[in-house]
Amino acid sequence: MRILEATSETQGDRDDDYHWCTDGELTYIQGTDCDRPDCGCERGWAGVDSHRATTTVQVVDRPGMAVADLAADLALSLFDGGWLTTPDPTDELVSVYVDEIIDIANHFEVGDVLWRNGEVVGRRHDRADRDFVAWIEDNFPKAS
Repeated sequence: MRILEATSETQGDRDDDYHWCTDGELTYIQGTDCDRPDCGCERGWAGVDSHRATTTVQVVDRPGMAVADLAADLALSLFDGGWLTTPDPTDELVSVYVDEIIDIANHFEVGDVLWRNGEVVGRRHDRADRDFVAWIEDNFPKAS
């Protein structure tokens, strides 16, 4: 099963990146973003264990994980965070998050590092792409 894990990979590519999660922890897009333009929560992925956030996640395959496991992990996290009154994996909110994780993870390839801005999710360039762009910029400077 494909899921989204917090990763420090590509952190720093953007000046406003942040990574307060634990590498490898399950993440999801929390359903509420504030309206403060300087906050950055609209770019964050919530960590299930740390209850902290990151701007980068990686699509990984966890063959031993089932949808029921994902739902149970999310339910416990949402309960711990005060979003649910009981850690019920069949809660509607849990189902929404499970479906979203599966949809996003299946849309991309295993190993892709993702970013988000509100409802928009995309793949970050990998290191080879960035190294190639840097080489082009170094060897073919823009004309003034």
